Amino acid sequence: MTTSHIINVTDQTFQKKVIEQSYTVPVVVDFWAEWCAPCRMLGPVLEKLATEYNGKFILAKIDVDKNQMMAQQFQIQGIPAVKGFVDGKVFNEFTGAKSEAQVRKFIDSLIPSKADLIAQQGHQWETSNQPDMAIMHYRQAIETDHEHYPAMVALGRVLIRQGNIDEAYAVLEKIPEGIKEYTMAKILKTTVQFQLTAEGHTENELTAKLASHANDVDSRYTYGCLLATQERFAEALEHFLEIVQYDRTYKDDAARKAMLVLFDMLGDDNTLTQKYRRLLASSLF
Repeated sequence: MTTSHIINVTDQTFQKKVIEQSYTVPVVVDFWAEWCAPCRMLGPVLEKLATEYNGKFILAKIDVDKNQMMAQQFQIQGIPAVKGFVDGKVFNEFTGAKSEAQVRKFIDSLIPSKADLIAQQGHQWETSNQPDMAIMHYRQAIETDHEHYPAMVALGRVLIRQGNIDEAYAVLEKIPEGIKEYTMAKILKTTVQFQLTAEGHTENELTAKLASHANDVDSRYTYGCLLATQERFAEALEHFLEIVQYDRTYKDDAARKAMLVLFDMLGDDNTLTQKYRRLLASSLF
């Protein structure tokens, strides 16, 4: 069965009909074969939903026996294998026959909600250097979906840039631990704390204090925060590490916590993260 919403693809047409098309509409790829009984059960469910959703996604069917290159490229181990493509990449996937309700939930995960679309407009305004319009759209997205955590992170980010620190912090505090966006929210909240701690202090002032009083933990922590706001992460980590080594209890372990947030910010593969993680571990144990 083929319609404008249900197509057959091959190794040769996959790039154009799946990858490129997924930049404008989600594409659900059904890797199947004629001999596969579960495929015959799942296929009609996918086709029914493709017709029902009427263009909100494209169903692309590919016979793995006749198109082994794509099957190998996407490491298909068992069929039916279904992969949902968004913006040129696999966004979600499953293997095996599923109920209509399960397939519907899978498809819904690929399709932008009203809040998603509003947040996307906010991102466009943000990248166009129109922060007021970005803030308005991110707020609208959150009003539409009170648990739209990506919009909360984005709103917090723009508010911080605009100097609306208290509001930014209040928005970011609503993102609960365990949510994917929690780590970024934690990074942004710590960025706010760095800014507030460093506010009103200069590098010359703080280095002078440390030159005369090397054990001035308050000045060292403030200097570490100032360096972090300037993205001088190696120097910031060095000062925070010195505090951990000198006074682990300072401000409820603030220096160690600051280092952990900087590790999140830099990423696990960053050489600074790897170096200072080792140094921190050796300081603690």
